[in-house]
Amino acid sequence: MTDDDREPFDDFDRRLRDARGGEPEPEESSGKSRLNYGPGLHAGVDVVAGVAGGTLIGWALDSWLETAPVLLVVFLVLGSVAGLRNAVRTLQRLARDDEGRG
Repeated sequence: MTDDDREPFDDFDRRLRDARGGEPEPEESSGKSRLNYGPGLHAGVDVVAGVAGGTLIGWALDSWLETAPVLLVVFLVLGSVAGLRNAVRTLQRLARDDEGRG
């Protein structure tokens, strides 16, 4: 980008800063202002994957063994319990890590 190309942007930045009352730009690179959704998302995916996996396994076994909804319900419950257990372990590990840093 040449200096001639940069000038309109500098002018725009100056006018925008003046319109905002001369306030400095917020610091976006600060690590403290960033939110960390990773562990929560991981816990949510654990629950959804457990329920979906249990449902699919139960449905497949019911279709194969012709046992109506019996195995579907059993594996749905087992998948839900496994997903919740994994989510709780993930969140407990996060809490333990936060205490260690604290």
